[in-house]
Amino acid sequence: MKRLPVAVLVIAALLVAISAVAAALGFGDGTILFLSVGSAALRVVAMVTRTQFMYAFHHYYAAACAVSVVINMVLYLVPAAPALLVLRHKPVASSGVAAIWCAFYVACLFVLFPVTRS
Repeated sequence: MKRLPVAVLVIAALLVAISAVAAALGFGDGTILFLSVGSAALRVVAMVTRTQFMYAFHHYYAAACAVSVVINMVLYLVPAAPALLVLRHKPVASSGVAAIWCAFYVACLFVLFPVTRS
């Protein structure tokens, strides 16, 4: 029972990573979170390769997708890991918090807060 929260956190983190890859491949509409993380990933790749932003978009898209997955994982794990540590003596509660945060994060990545078309 003590390993349940860690297992839930790992599975949820993998789900976030798979969702980030799916969003980068075009399976989601543009949400504010997805576009913010994607543009930050492109900026990181452009800074590392010392190229222009649009050049990085066209020539380093795979690297930007990988950086985007890493940024999404960090954004998910920064609140989830401390919640797991705070609730470490209540495995069911910490597992529930990790699962609910995962569901909310994936919903933010695909559905909630869409970019307006105007």
